[in-house]
Amino acid sequence: MRWYCRYALSYRDVEELTQERGWRVEHASIYRWVQAYSHQLGKHCRHHLRPTSHAWRVDEVYLKVKGQGKWLYRAVDKYGDTLGFLLTAKRDAFVSKTLLPQDAQCLK
Repeated sequence: MRWYCRYALSYRDVEELTQERGWRVEHASIYRWVQAYSHQLGKHCRHHLRPTSHAWRVDEVYLKVKGQGKWLYRAVDKYGDTLGFLLTAKRDAFVSKTLLPQDAQCLK
């Protein structure tokens, strides 16, 4: 179940991983486990995560996404961890500064 929650895997991908390790688990069982226990797993793991800092900054980068130019704004704490991000077609520093502080505080 942790593989499904941590990585971008489908239930059938997790079923295949368990079969490689010699376990016979159906994808429907994994679905039921995720529905039943993911909330508890999230609460338990939250205590072990490194807390984010109250000091953070906005990082701005120009990227090409599928051949089109985009602006990526990231809120980064002093440890280099991403707190939030915004991808826009146009460069708009005002919007990034008004949106990212709220996103960064929500994700802390």
